[in-house]
Amino acid sequence: MAKLVETRAQFFERQRRYSKEHRTELDGYKLRSTVTTAVNAAMRTATPTAPPVTAEQRAARAFDAYIRSGKFTREARDMGAATGAAGGYLVPTTFNADIVHDMTAMSALFGHTTVVDTSADPHPGAPMNFPTMIDAGNVAGILAEDAAYTGVDAVFGNIAWPEAQAYSAGEFARVSFALANDAGFDLSEVLRQAWVARTARGIEEDMTSTLKGSGASSVTMSALTTFDPAHLVYVWSALNATYRADAIWVFSPSAMAALMNSVDGAGHPLLVFSAPWSRDTDSTGAVQMIPTLFGNKVFESNGGWAAQAASGGGICGAFVNVGKALPVRYSGSSVSVLRERFADYGENGYSGYSRFNATTLALTSACVLITNQA
Repeated sequence: MAKLVETRAQFFERQRRYSKEHRTELDGYKLRSTVTTAVNAAMRTATPTAPPVTAEQRAARAFDAYIRSGKFTREARDMGAATGAAGGYLVPTTFNADIVHDMTAMSALFGHTTVVDTSADPHPGAPMNFPTMIDAGNVAGILAEDAAYTGVDAVFGNIAWPEAQAYSAGEFARVSFALANDAGFDLSEVLRQAWVARTARGIEEDMTSTLKGSGASSVTMSALTTFDPAHLVYVWSALNATYRADAIWVFSPSAMAALMNSVDGAGHPLLVFSAPWSRDTDSTGAVQMIPTLFGNKVFESNGGWAAQAASGGGICGAFVNVGKALPVRYSGSSVSVLRERFADYGENGYSGYSRFNATTLALTSACVLITNQA
């Protein structure tokens, strides 16, 4: 019993220790609460730090301000390599990339060629040399031990592109002042779509004209409203096998219609729409079905191919590896705001220029023209 009885001194000592521990715990809680309150207050009053603005973002904002107001900033610069060239307000890099992407989706020939983009260079449209290598006839061989190499070395070529030509889209759009100054209206998107539609048609016509006048080999079709499969096989086999896998078929609208009505000896359509590799995307990113002929994609072009007719001898299409036959250089675009010209109508007018070069390359082995019977 004596051990169970707590003396008065022991009781007060235990109470003192308990009070001290309690005060220490309470002080720690108060300190944590004070720190938490201070941190929360600082977070509420602190100004968020904005991410750094890149040079491309500044250029895009300056471009957007220009097409809305017509006022130049320090970002404006002449487009040409020489004074007095096409000129205007050089578009930002992202706008250039979108132009090339949209033209690729809209133009059969431009969409399948090799595009050398020099729009970001200090002098994008200046004359330049572009190295090439056409090596379709040589093959690798077995080399015996200690034997000398007897093969044929690949020969590099060169494209000497002159100063890039300016393709004018003309006065391709007119937008009211009110709409141009509406921040919620994506003006650059609308301008690019109108711009690309005109430029793509111009490039397609010039590339078609170049291929037709290039002197490439040609296969003549029969004088019918449909295509003879045997003649199309001649065209397909006439293209060098090295370039056949990436080649495309291009036809005029009437020739395309005739091809869609053509069948093989068993009555099956020549065009195939179900192959998985025939799926492609348009300028909006939507999936579309591209027909194939003998495994190669087929496109309709309004670029100036002759109509499929009973006679006439016109060139109605081609089987071509465009990247090897007709590479293209893109040197950028510029836009001009015609504010004063349409001020009486309360509108901004817009004109644009895009600069390109195209040069024929391996036409004898990478392009076969399709000709109607004379």
